[in-house]
Amino acid sequence: MQLRFAKPRASAAIPAAVVAICLIVLGALAVRARLAAPEHPPAWRRSSDGSRTVYVDFHPRHTREGWHGEPPVAFFKPVDRKPSIALTFDCGWVEEANGMKILDFLKARSLRATFFISGPFVFHDYRKGAAGGLNQANLRMIRRMIEDGHEFGSHSQTHPHNSVWIDWERENDELRRAWEAATREAFGETPPGNARMLPFWRAPFGEYDDRSLRMASRAGFPLHVGWTVDVHDGLGLPRCGDAASHVRCIDAKRMTDRVVDHVDSTGARFEGLVVLAHLQNAYDWTGTPDGLARLVDVLSERGVALRPLSAIFNWDLAPDVRRLSPASAP
Repeated sequence: MQLRFAKPRASAAIPAAVVAICLIVLGALAVRARLAAPEHPPAWRRSSDGSRTVYVDFHPRHTREGWHGEPPVAFFKPVDRKPSIALTFDCGWVEEANGMKILDFLKARSLRATFFISGPFVFHDYRKGAAGGLNQANLRMIRRMIEDGHEFGSHSQTHPHNSVWIDWERENDELRRAWEAATREAFGETPPGNARMLPFWRAPFGEYDDRSLRMASRAGFPLHVGWTVDVHDGLGLPRCGDAASHVRCIDAKRMTDRVVDHVDSTGARFEGLVVLAHLQNAYDWTGTPDGLARLVDVLSERGVALRPLSAIFNWDLAPDVRRLSPASAP
């Protein structure tokens, strides 16, 4: 007996193929929709424990993992109808000679900047917190920064990478207490108004999540500030040599070029942006006309002003914490 197997009819195979194609298309559309959908949270939110957090981040490289698209809020406001740049310096391990060069330049150009302070700048032993004592070597620099009218935010006590083990409330609270102790040491019990730390903080390495934001908010720092342009002076890259082929290196000119190129790419059409640099002047940003001096001159030519962060921040996003910030002249 010969068995015969019926050939599947083409008409029966067509529905299965159509279903498979439809599933593939629907899957692709779902992935595309997820990638395209703006998932940035609102500018601020209040968590269940009552703490308020304002997300002041604005660059795709430094937004939280899982966010897509540009933030739907205006973090900055125009001042005198000009675009503005906030020049911010993270302060950790700083040699006085290097830090003073930056401060001398800013004073000579009548510029005010925003400094994000971390533990090593104010603690003798930052790992021990208040028990580690004050970093007496930096008190002259701290006094100078305050006298010159600059402003200050938190960059945490120990400058850790973000993890579930880090108590971000303690990190920011200990740093604030140390800063207040340092300002009292420099000025007595009534330091100038601008010595008070602003409600801004910046997560070390730009690493943060909802948990760290909420904890920092409970410590009095509800405004997390990232950056728009990193001049790369904190990456530990080698100094550039004479050869133009040194691609992975940094010098004063390349630091300036990173900011100028970004401004030119926008046509200077922005209300505000934030530049990240470090007070430890490892690449002598102020030691050459091609460095910070050129940046200031080029920005002036483009009609862009350099202002402290609090002067250009859109306080309408956080009116209930504005009182924590000393008044800033434009």
